[in-house]
Amino acid sequence: MQIEINSAHIPLPTPRAFLVNMTLYAFKGRKNLQIHLYRYNWCKEEENLYPWEDILASLEGDETSIENAKMLVLESFTREERDLLIEYLKKRYSSRIKQIVSGPLSFPIPLGLLPLNKMPEDENLGRIYLDKAPNYPLDFQVRGFYDLNSASPLMNGQ
Repeated sequence: MQIEINSAHIPLPTPRAFLVNMTLYAFKGRKNLQIHLYRYNWCKEEENLYPWEDILASLEGDETSIENAKMLVLESFTREERDLLIEYLKKRYSSRIKQIVSGPLSFPIPLGLLPLNKMPEDENLGRIYLDKAPNYPLDFQVRGFYDLNSASPLMNGQ
């Protein structure tokens, strides 16, 4: 399993700033499928802890766009959470994961982006529920979003 952790090249405006993606060897008839991991849940009070004026590109716009941009940050990981998550993935799923990549968000966060929590699901877009696995040890919920169309089909049982 390859692990690539990219560092921030500038000071980050918040400790909650890291993305984690993993690529699975095979999943649902696809090979090398990328899964975008995210924090699923947080307390409402956490939203008041961050200097949004330094994190978001703008605080002017429609309320939904601002809330979605905030949610994009809130579903990312702190450095400590990222490290705990990667260790968990290495221990539990090392034979299934081809690669794990992590890096910081690009700040400021523009309005108009849809957080992974709100991405629609259909026959090709879906979620995995890491936090529902038996004996899940982390104290934060982690889910993953994938797009089957982004990966090649498995051929001849490969």
